[in-house]
Amino acid sequence: MSDDDPDILKGPGGLTLRQVHEQVKKSVARDREAQTMRYSQKTTRWQLALALAAIGLVPLLFGSYVALSYHLALRGGRLPYTNQSEWVSWSVLFGLLATGGYLVWLSARRAKALSVAVYLFAMTPSLFFILIWVACMYGDCL
Repeated sequence: MSDDDPDILKGPGGLTLRQVHEQVKKSVARDREAQTMRYSQKTTRWQLALALAAIGLVPLLFGSYVALSYHLALRGGRLPYTNQSEWVSWSVLFGLLATGGYLVWLSARRAKALSVAVYLFAMTPSLFFILIWVACMYGDCL
């Protein structure tokens, strides 16, 4: 019986098996507490504000840009994108997408790259839909 006694048998580092068992229990408890703390963090107000800006402000700014472009061009008796360089519109589109992606990156707690990819995948067609919608509002439907 004394051969199986955990208080007598020695394990790694010269500790008894009971001491090793207690150290493992403490380590597991620490790991569980750290994991609980990491996953229980609440979304801060700043993270929420950044996410809402990416989702709401970017389409609003893009729609405003397109509406302003149509308004100014039609006032001059032409259509937008006919007398101006196309790179301006593409720059606005990509600049707003990059800004929105950056805001999503800042607001995400984990899986940041995946969050940005999903945002860009969903927002790109949304912005093109806004472009078509605003163009139709000004009588330039495709």
